[in-house]
Amino acid sequence: MVNEQTIERLKQMQLDTMAENLKTQESDKASGAGKTYLGCAFGISACRNFLRVKYVRLPELLNELAVARGTGAYQKIMRQCKRADLLILDEWLLLRVRNP
Repeated sequence: MVNEQTIERLKQMQLDTMAENLKTQESDKASGAGKTYLGCAFGISACRNFLRVKYVRLPELLNELAVARGTGAYQKIMRQCKRADLLILDEWLLLRVRNP
């Protein structure tokens, strides 16, 4: 849940001390609520503080991972995600996830 204290910590880029994931409230799932804008704003702020940021739409990442399993590039994609100081997953679970 995004609360005032979380916003203040993110403004100060105390990402190394944040253990929890940042997520929006259930009521903010409506289109046009500003979730993408907020994620991009945090990403820009992190870049200005010389942090590595990776922004990806989750449906695209899931498709990329599914293809990568067949081509042997799965570990490479996972390493790219792990290297980021801030990983922004937009459109989180907009689509249903199926087990292969």
